[in-house]
Amino acid sequence: MIHLFLIAGLLAGGPCDAWNPVHGDPGLHCIELVPRPEFESASGSVRLVPAQSPFGVAVTRDGMPVLDLVVRLDGLPRGRYLAWASGPLLSPLLPLGEVRNGETSLGPISLDRFTIFITRDDSAASPASAFPGPIVLRGMSPSSVLQPHITVPARAQAHAHGSGWEMPAPHPSAPLMTPGLEVLVPEATAWLPGRGVAAASLPAARPRA
Repeated sequence: MIHLFLIAGLLAGGPCDAWNPVHGDPGLHCIELVPRPEFESASGSVRLVPAQSPFGVAVTRDGMPVLDLVVRLDGLPRGRYLAWASGPLLSPLLPLGEVRNGETSLGPISLDRFTIFITRDDSAASPASAFPGPIVLRGMSPSSVLQPHITVPARAQAHAHGSGWEMPAPHPSAPLMTPGLEVLVPEATAWLPGRGVAAASLPAARPRA
């Protein structure tokens, strides 16, 4: 019975399947927005459309694609709703503008991996929250598909293990790591030359003849 439900869900398709892009699979050009349990009636999608450019492809000076967003929403309860785009770990967090049931054109944005959030504008929201109200819908960009979805990247830092292994600090260009890697230790014994020997007793290094 469970398999029948799964097959029915696959055949039913999602909001992105109804759109036929010019090039490629719809999943590469569309984000299906997933509602939170308290907003089950809401649904939506975000079409990723290359921004217009006289040069054929719109990119930033760093070569990042520039995209326009076409947000399609249905089933939103009465209220005011806002769209946001964020990079990993909510940084940067970009306000895109107000959205409503139906289609709304937003953008442009130029992010490599990003998440789209639809939030309800709520004056009673906590000041500590990143958004001015609860999250209603969210969806990840196709460029995020290859990263593990069951983990949230954490900031790596230099640390040492009791076995003698010292893990160096991460490179500034790659400050994030998958949680759990910090507890892994190589099976080999760490080679620590000069361990237990006073540094002052070691001979000075000399260049080779």
